[in-house]
Amino acid sequence: AKNFYEAPDRKAQNFLPPPPIERQGKKEAHGWVVVDDDSDDENEKKHYDNGYRWKWEGSTRYAAIQDAQPCYYEPVRDSKPGQDCFCQLAGNKACRSMPCQCPQGCSSDLTWRHHNTTTFKNFKYATGCQSQSSVALLTVPESHFENIRYLKTWCPKGAQSLLVEMFQKSLETFRDVVDKGPVRQCIHAAESVSVPWFHLHTICADGRIDGLPSSANIGWCSNMHSSSDAEPLAASVMVWAERLYGISGDTMPSSCSQMGCGIRGAAGRCSCHADCNGESQCCNDFSRICPT
Repeated sequence: AKNFYEAPDRKAQNFLPPPPIERQGKKEAHGWVVVDDDSDDENEKKHYDNGYRWKWEGSTRYAAIQDAQPCYYEPVRDSKPGQDCFCQLAGNKACRSMPCQCPQGCSSDLTWRHHNTTTFKNFKYATGCQSQSSVALLTVPESHFENIRYLKTWCPKGAQSLLVEMFQKSLETFRDVVDKGPVRQCIHAAESVSVPWFHLHTICADGRIDGLPSSANIGWCSNMHSSSDAEPLAASVMVWAERLYGISGDTMPSSCSQMGCGIRGAAGRCSCHADCNGESQCCNDFSRICPT
């Protein structure tokens, strides 16, 4: 018998369900393909038996490829405040030989390494915690993504699986080293980040930190009660990011008309940022789509 994932009761959660999106004749929801269990085509149904993970939403079965891997980027060497510290704590290849840049130090007892991510203690504390510790955690990917927009643009196939790991491991670490019970998970919008390295805030369930929770254009927040919440929370973040920055395709963009203005290109990719002439190659349609 197969073990099916049962989505938690949305009435008790503060996240949005992933709306199905029509793509290439298949109905998908951020990487989750709707499986037609009423189909007469047995080969099509068996196709999703191996190499896919499943979840149910009501009577609808979704399948997603199990081995989707996050992308990997090193940061551009024009360091912004806090970036080198996050780079070192994340274990990114570009910063492993640098002297420690973090005010709290870089020793291994301050970080908890996971498969593609790292969790560490925030030097700031949460406010408003009534029955839990005010210690706050940050979880970052080893790969450099400036913010949520950068993640969804330059890692379209791996973004959601990376978010799932970040949610699961941050909750586990919080319960292991900080406090028990539910947590509040928060992500800043691209325009509101203080350190240009994508990060997840994990704090007490009723707390606040760095201006979050706030409106959707400032950031995303939701409470998390168990590891099984990670999949729907990751889908919710993708919905939120798409509402702010547009729907991502399955491939990385190669023009400003695809990625939008104000975003730097990943390594080897053109940019649509205002300083792209001095930083990297502008996309061919930059002057037309993003006039200065």
